[in-house]
Amino acid sequence: MQESFNPLDFHHFATFLAQQLSRIPSDLEQAAIRTSVSRAYYASFLLIRDFILLRYEKTLPQDLKRVIRTNKAHRVVARILELTDPVHAHYFINLRKLRNRADYETKESLMHKDLAKALKLAEAIVSNANSIVSRINLGILSEALQDPENEHNCGYRGPNL
Repeated sequence: MQESFNPLDFHHFATFLAQQLSRIPSDLEQAAIRTSVSRAYYASFLLIRDFILLRYEKTLPQDLKRVIRTNKAHRVVARILELTDPVHAHYFINLRKLRNRADYETKESLMHKDLAKALKLAEAIVSNANSIVSRINLGILSEALQDPENEHNCGYRGPNL
């Protein structure tokens, strides 16, 4: 039986793929950049989400357990970060914007600098994930759940990585 998936493997894969760009045929470069950006985001998202689920496994309200496993989980995680750590929330939201460009904006090219930014943002999040989640409490979780439809609007505006 295979072990459960570790979201950090997405981060390692994104970094590995970025390091291989010079070896990838030019006609596949956009696919490689986009895949790396997307995996960097998902490493950050899944790691924070899974840490929350693990830490609050017994006390997490049922409605949050349900929502955090749906497509609304991206907004809920962003909101939890806004309420807990505005700096990392800013990084997460910018990383999500890059991921959305990578996954959905096929008419524009992503550049090496976009990939470098995504990897820096992801690194900042994954390397601090345990510390971030340790500051979350049930009040924050409940508040984040109040309006998962609301597009995140992190009030924090810097620094940029």
